[in-house]
Amino acid sequence: MKHKFTIAIPVYNRPEYLRQAIRSCLAQTVPDFEIVVSDDCSPDDLGSVVSSFGDSRISYHRSMERLGAARNHQLSVSLSQGEYVVNLHSDDLLLPTYLEVAGQALDKCGEAAAVYSAMTYLVGSKITGCHRMPKLRFANRQVYLENFWLEKFHETAPTCCLFRRSSFNRLGGYRISLRFAYDWDLFIRFMTTGGGVLFLPEVLSVYRKHDEQASQTASLQGLYDVLDLWQLEEYSYFPSSEIADLVLQQVRMSMIAKSKWLDILNEVRHRGLALRVLWGTAAGLPYKLRRKLGKNAPAAEEDACYQLPANLERALQAANVAIGN
Repeated sequence: MKHKFTIAIPVYNRPEYLRQAIRSCLAQTVPDFEIVVSDDCSPDDLGSVVSSFGDSRISYHRSMERLGAARNHQLSVSLSQGEYVVNLHSDDLLLPTYLEVAGQALDKCGEAAAVYSAMTYLVGSKITGCHRMPKLRFANRQVYLENFWLEKFHETAPTCCLFRRSSFNRLGGYRISLRFAYDWDLFIRFMTTGGGVLFLPEVLSVYRKHDEQASQTASLQGLYDVLDLWQLEEYSYFPSSEIADLVLQQVRMSMIAKSKWLDILNEVRHRGLALRVLWGTAAGLPYKLRRKLGKNAPAAEEDACYQLPANLERALQAANVAIGN
């Protein structure tokens, strides 16, 4: 039986988080969905977590070998049948109206490949805050070319994104060679070649922050992904100064571990990008100096482009109910 929505959950270990994620899916205000759990060869017994719900809408698939994050995300979508799909991270939660509200947004904009919504954060047992959303409501290739600041919108976690399965397939899905930035890269391609994306200034999900998230490693992996993407023709317009700034930022963060920043510089040299990074550093210094002297300029630019979600108070209440507070 085909459903309008698929909630695809790529997962590795953490059975209790998976249980909570599935519970949040079953609380959706629309009934027409399936849940596909794609287990990346976990040592933990996740199959029993799925079977404990006794719900025919939930299917469980276990890989015979480790795939890694991007490949498991890709697999979870290929196992799905829904017209609209969201890749829910197994440590995140959906608020009850996620499918209803995001689905209606896609229904109303036939050219859009995906809709991005906001998340609130779960730290320990406390629900707090959210991220800003672009003030633009829709961005396709033309809008993007007039607003390159959209590259810097990094709140593109899979949980935030409900996409058309047909658009995803047409683009070839995730770039499975990427280690960390596969979701951001998909956002850019949805926008530039997939027909466009919608920005929904509503909090519809919960992002869990916990100790098992290796932010330093993820940041380095993201840098290496950007260096790889920079060599592709479609990303060749990235300013050298921006790439150089990313490299130097990582080097500064790794100064206490000499081996780490040497690894970063070796990765740059291995890709044949050393001269471009050096040139970008020199070319970008005047601009960065001006920004530093004009301390209020970055904040003013951000305020002009972004806004807080309108439903934050209501969403925080719903999130607290979802986690049993």
